[in-house]
Amino acid sequence: MNEIISISTKEINGAEVNSVNAKEIYEYLGVKTRFDKWIQRAITKYDFRENIDFEAIDQKRPTAQGNTTTYKDYIVTIDMAKELAMLENNPKGREARKYFLNIEKEFHITVDKINILREEALALQKEKQSNENLVMKLANLSLCSQKRDIGKYLQVYALRQRELPNPMIAGALGMSVSAVENYASKLIQMGFIERN
Repeated sequence: MNEIISISTKEINGAEVNSVNAKEIYEYLGVKTRFDKWIQRAITKYDFRENIDFEAIDQKRPTAQGNTTTYKDYIVTIDMAKELAMLENNPKGREARKYFLNIEKEFHITVDKINILREEALALQKEKQSNENLVMKLANLSLCSQKRDIGKYLQVYALRQRELPNPMIAGALGMSVSAVENYASKLIQMGFIERN
């Protein structure tokens, strides 16, 4: 999607929100009224609230005479930007509104993906910690007569986490069912897996 109006992240009322410079919306829409009158009329008429829907920032710029003049810049939330676009009720306004809706949709998809990745990372971290705890318990309890036993315990543990029955685990690991049951029994005693 082509960026027709730049979106940035801004803190408004203590929350990080996607926002837009109202002057960019104004210029894109091709409004004929002076910017300061247009934005003030919209704020008053449609009850937009400062520090909730927008933030007004005093800016300075040089004049042709070499002095400086102060003006207000308005950073608005995406919701306010959509409403400003709709208020113009022209093709550019409809295009801008659709653009903001698509930006919101993409943002929500991205947030959902981030949340899924975060959950997967936490699950992997928990599994890693559980595996490390298992190795430590096995080493500390001297259950392993040989180093290769730790590997077998970990293999049985991993396959039991996938809820495979002991005969399938035995086949996968090339062990007897009774050997798998012996490893599983010790893992159950240590609280790492539950009885089938």
